[in-house]
Amino acid sequence: MTHPHEATGGPRKGAAEQYVLIAAGAVIVALTIASFWLSYAHLAEVAGQHGLGSARTRQWAWPGTVDAFIVTGELLMLRAGLRRVTDGWAIGLTITGSVGSIALNVAGVHGSTDEPVPLLDYIVAAVPRPPHCWPSAY
Repeated sequence: MTHPHEATGGPRKGAAEQYVLIAAGAVIVALTIASFWLSYAHLAEVAGQHGLGSARTRQWAWPGTVDAFIVTGELLMLRAGLRRVTDGWAIGLTITGSVGSIALNVAGVHGSTDEPVPLLDYIVAAVPRPPHCWPSAY
């Protein structure tokens, strides 16, 4: 004879799944915060190298004009998910901001010599790098 909880997985399985979902959610939040910060810092560097270097406030505000699309789109997608509907505007805003942010991060790649910039530098730029204030081990 089987235990009544064995067929459904019982309370232990439900609790384990809940812990896994909470852990996955925490990792997603941490990755989102880290990648947003890294992208924002790199876009501020790019802005400083291309006309806003003498205007520190505008240099650091400029990336917000790109990243606000992503944040707005993600919040609208969360709302749509909670309502169990598809929101085309949310998807469009997220894609627009993401493509813009990635494109500008990649466009900000420049070499330190006259030699062509290696392809890998462009690929790495698509995933934001740590700012120069981090220790060189990173």
